[in-house]
Amino acid sequence: MPDDLKDKVIIITGGSLGIGAAAARALRARGAAVAITGRSQETSRLAAEIGAEAFLADYKQFASVRELASSLLERYPRIDVLVNNVGAIMGDRHLTADGHEATLQVNHLGGFLLTALLQERLSASGATVINTSSIGNNLGKLDLDDLENAHSYDALRAYGTAKLMNILHALELQRRYGDKINAASFHPGPVATG
Repeated sequence: MPDDLKDKVIIITGGSLGIGAAAARALRARGAAVAITGRSQETSRLAAEIGAEAFLADYKQFASVRELASSLLERYPRIDVLVNNVGAIMGDRHLTADGHEATLQVNHLGGFLLTALLQERLSASGATVINTSSIGNNLGKLDLDDLENAHSYDALRAYGTAKLMNILHALELQRRYGDKINAASFHPGPVATG
């Protein structure tokens, strides 16, 4: 990673805890303008602590993701990096208000929607999109007849499938927009974040 990221605008979703928070701290220390998103006031506390900007968003609600996109577009004329880092393992299968299985919506559909809503700005900026995936993708099973896991739900399989979708999303972004957007996914492995 370059030592000087001055003038780079980096958005980290799920940036108030764990890997996202550690990345936000490291990127701010190198001079990047960092915006973090999260569901709670912890997001605002961390942002104030490190000199980042905070945006609240709940990926269980597409309306919240749309509001986030609108706020980011209004605030940033350029976005250099978008890190889709929101992630959670749900215990039981339940649907969001939007009618989607919660693990799928939080771990994949929300980031997919945000990326799509920011796509023109990302392309114009020559941005990089990074999807935080997981080795858990190996537990996933992409069943096109049952993307919502309605027929047989297993929390880890649902999480793994969503993380597999993150990988496929990054590959497709690179294929479609590779002349304007760089896209990648990664498995962070075990990370001591404090």
